[in-house]
Amino acid sequence: MRKLKTLLALCAVLSMGIINIPVSALELNTPDKGIISQGEEKPTSGTCGEDVNWNFDESTGTLTISGTGRMENSWSPPWKKFPIQQVIIEEGI
Repeated sequence: MRKLKTLLALCAVLSMGIINIPVSALELNTPDKGIISQGEEKPTSGTCGEDVNWNFDESTGTLTISGTGRMENSWSPPWKKFPIQQVIIEEGI
């Protein structure tokens, strides 16, 4: 009987962990990286500082950084996988 209770407790703990994994994976609103729409693989705009925004124009390959202030340091910026042809850093950054 004790082994059965232990087994049931272990199953309950494992199922809780498994249930939590998809919830975080399904998160569609990522404010620090942009908003992902259904069918869109990655965001094409978002924030990269307190008052700093980024936008990638897929038709021209242009990454634009706009706003005021400092950009956040990031080893993995959200635009790193885009085929960037031109970068525009607007005044104020």
